Amino acid sequence: MATKKYFNMANARVPEQLKQMEDLQKMKICPFCRKYFEKNHREPILREGKNWLVTKNDYPYEGSRVHMIINYKKHIDSVEKISPQSMIELFSHIRWIKKKFNIRGGAFLMRFGDIKYTGASITHLHAHLISGYKQKKDSESIKQKIGYKK
Repeated sequence: MATKKYFNMANARVPEQLKQMEDLQKMKICPFCRKYFEKNHREPILREGKNWLVTKNDYPYEGSRVHMIINYKKHIDSVEKISPQSMIELFSHIRWIKKKFNIRGGAFLMRFGDIKYTGASITHLHAHLISGYKQKKDSESIKQKIGYKK
């Protein structure tokens, strides 16, 4: 029987993240599954609903002011498995984050499916809500992998 691969090690952004991913893969643990989440995530859960939980990203994108993770509590990897009620809950969390962190502009990113196509580091459906700073003359943009070019 093949071991479930939860991670794409090539997509780790910092050495600390890679080490954690390697350790968790050896233990065959998905840290985003609800029963393992608090033990394997440094940041506390800020809000929790029936299907999703909200936390700060342990490894925020470089340059972000706010980088939140909205994590589906059950282990799924595809949007087809989300009910319409779950989508309503997801957007209620987005509205809550926007208000709580005074986000005037940002991005919502959800990768899904096979991580060999998405640029994701973990095979567990979750969304990112990211906000940077106001653009100035010499500002650089926040960059993130969302897939691969041919």
